[in-house]
Amino acid sequence: MQLPLLDNYKVKLVSVLVATLFWFVVVTENEYDDIITVAIKPVNIPEDRIVVNDLPATARVKFKGNGKTLLGLRYFGDVAVELDLSHTDDQALIPLTPDMVSVSRASQELQALAIIEPDQVEVKLARLKQKRVKIIPQIEIEADAGFALIGGIRLLPDSLTIKGPVPHVRSITEIKTEKRHFERVRTAFRGHVPLVPFADSLRIQLPLHEVTFEADVQKLLEYEIQEVPVHVINVPANLEITALPSVATVTVVGGEKQLLELDLKPEDIFLYIDYDYSREHKNEDHKIFFKPIDGIEIRKIYPSTYILEIRRK
Repeated sequence: MQLPLLDNYKVKLVSVLVATLFWFVVVTENEYDDIITVAIKPVNIPEDRIVVNDLPATARVKFKGNGKTLLGLRYFGDVAVELDLSHTDDQALIPLTPDMVSVSRASQELQALAIIEPDQVEVKLARLKQKRVKIIPQIEIEADAGFALIGGIRLLPDSLTIKGPVPHVRSITEIKTEKRHFERVRTAFRGHVPLVPFADSLRIQLPLHEVTFEADVQKLLEYEIQEVPVHVINVPANLEITALPSVATVTVVGGEKQLLELDLKPEDIFLYIDYDYSREHKNEDHKIFFKPIDGIEIRKIYPSTYILEIRRK
């Protein structure tokens, strides 16, 4: 048995919706007072100053306007209480007044009647300083057996310009990345790592909050370079000194790609005996040294000690 109420229910439903819509339009055309929470926004901060205290995030403002505009403002409006700091000293107590309320063009029909709370805002400014600071990677990479990290961790960028109050910026000498650890790496790779944030109380501004890192992991290659000249340094002007033997065999280890690109020749490796060092340590078997090559390990030099042939000029 069908209820009479359900007869022509579609027509009745449409009628109810139309009546509700008509009521809503009529009601929202009336004027009302309403208290709405809006953002507090500092504006016109001098270029050489920075706000160093916590400002209240919002204020409760009493508005007057038609219901439709008030409803739109409550849920979708672009409105704020603007604190003009262009002529503010290092510390000021600013009263909040309705003329500070800025509304979007769509809400121009509204009138800000009063700011309910807070009625004033304390603002503290400090002199702003900029400084370029190096970024320190806290990234550990363990290459797999037979592989090696070539050239260390590279950061892009490797430094940043920070901004903040003068005393705090002066004390900062570096920025660190968050810690990351990678194991059994066998190939070059890159990624992103966040920077360790500064305490909010320091008011330090960073242009970036993460950086890119690159790690060049290559297969290790080892080979010998023969006939590498042995030099003698710090020789007195009245002497001629020659190392015996005058050449050495050097075993180098490095990344496969790196060694192939360098294509090291005997003259690319600088081996030397420091005559001052030998005299100071009274060595008869003179120790040999080498000038380091970036990313290349000199694993063995044969022979490891030498004698010196000394002649007066």
